[in-house]
Amino acid sequence: MENIRVMSYNIWGNCPKGTTISNRDDNAATIILRYLPDSVGLQECSPKIRAEEVNIFALLADEYEEVPVIPTNEKKNNYTPILYRKSRLELIDCGWHYFVGLNDSGSKTITWACYRLRNSDAGFLHFNTHFYWTGDDPGRAARITNTGELLALMLEVTVKYPLPAVFTGDFNCRSDEPPVDVLRKFGLVEARYAAPESSPWRSHHPYPKFDPERGVFGEGTCPTKEPERSIDHIFSRGDISPRRFVTVIDQEALDSSDHCPLYCDFELNVTG
Repeated sequence: MENIRVMSYNIWGNCPKGTTISNRDDNAATIILRYLPDSVGLQECSPKIRAEEVNIFALLADEYEEVPVIPTNEKKNNYTPILYRKSRLELIDCGWHYFVGLNDSGSKTITWACYRLRNSDAGFLHFNTHFYWTGDDPGRAARITNTGELLALMLEVTVKYPLPAVFTGDFNCRSDEPPVDVLRKFGLVEARYAAPESSPWRSHHPYPKFDPERGVFGEGTCPTKEPERSIDHIFSRGDISPRRFVTVIDQEALDSSDHCPLYCDFELNVTG
């Protein structure tokens, strides 16, 4: 039996024109280094995030490396990168998928990675994504399409690498909506409800406030205890068991984004 920790974190990089990053990437890096996930999927990792003089990748460079994919969207930017802990995981293979149809700024994509644990022969897959966001009929239809494309990619990759898989992302829909129902029908298990230990908080909250005098964001507010309203999710599939699901409500997390990072501790069953 091997234990792994996987995180999902929407870092609010698709922010309005004129909105600075300021200390938000520092806060996000602090959270990641505090909880040390083995693999972390980010969403909204915009060109603005990457253009910071000391960006989140530089802040995490001693511990983490970005999964190297080649984006084909207009801005040639991967908005859904995966970072992996170099001391714990060996990257075996990886890939990237661009969603067809509605896709604001080319930011709705999938990144995947195949790993082997450095201390054993065990391995797993990590798929990280961001579904389309609007609440109207076209938006709902787009999320169904996104779901189909995610499942098609999952099936393609697992033929080559028949390993347990973890799925992270901002799915822009609740657990009781059709995309998640479809995922469940294809064998994906929602960690929030399957883990014996689980946080009661929803995954998103009001934006932190910018203090122009100090030049920093702060006053991020804690989300409500409505996990059923969460739009960020972690799923698993295969011989892997969610044991502890956490919605991170540390102040640095609340001051970094309008989404709380999530992480799940899994038991990865090893055979042979």
